[in-house]
Amino acid sequence: MRFDIAKLSAWSQAVDHSLPGLLNIVSTAQGRGLILGAAVLQIYHDQGWIPRARATGDLDLSVGIIANAREYGALRERLIASGYTTPDRERYFRLFSPVKTGLTMAYVDLLAHPEGEGISGKEARNTMGVGDSWSFDEILFALDQSHALSKNIFIPNPIGFLAMKSASYIDDPRRARDLVDIVDVVFGLVGNGLHFELAETWAAMSDANPSQSAKVKAMVGGIAQGAINWDFGRAEQEFLQRGYDFDRLEDEASRIFADFNEQLQ
Repeated sequence: MRFDIAKLSAWSQAVDHSLPGLLNIVSTAQGRGLILGAAVLQIYHDQGWIPRARATGDLDLSVGIIANAREYGALRERLIASGYTTPDRERYFRLFSPVKTGLTMAYVDLLAHPEGEGISGKEARNTMGVGDSWSFDEILFALDQSHALSKNIFIPNPIGFLAMKSASYIDDPRRARDLVDIVDVVFGLVGNGLHFELAETWAAMSDANPSQSAKVKAMVGGIAQGAINWDFGRAEQEFLQRGYDFDRLEDEASRIFADFNEQLQ
């Protein structure tokens, strides 16, 4: 799947308006940065891949640590020096924009993942101040076959994005938005016939990381078959808020996810 570069540039400009200097500063990191969360849905929507984007007031961005935690600290300090503030003492990774009016995004959650061979998951978690349950496997999987937004900042392809959303929902099924995000992406790709373009990407990612690709395939197959652990009833209100006809949703999902699953061979 090819990204429209002009549309990506427009998105980057909108980010820079709300979060000035962020992308430039993160681009200087030694490790690779990955855009996460609802911002990815906005990018996919701008590309015309999915019919809707989920409103968000922040940007989630994870930065790879190559040698030691000081790399993350240096980026954070540069953002603070440029006017970003850190009033939320419970979220060390959250930095609020120096721009206070007319914002699309009010803050960035600057996360971290281990990328260097000598960096442990524990060190990365301690660096950004999160608990032991925080997983990095899906982020590293999503970096494979990702698209370079700029130097050292990447956008996950839909397979990588689905892997991250699936893991998040499995970790806590109360995250109804994650389940609906999955459905939004798969319905959009199949509805636009774009899932056929993912076959080559899927082959490369599954060869490189069989365990993570197997989890994605299990999720897609589970939804196609109506597996109880992917019960749409848990997210009914979120589905309705996004305009789905809930009475028809399960039958439609079974067909659409089965079509998507056929490309994951």
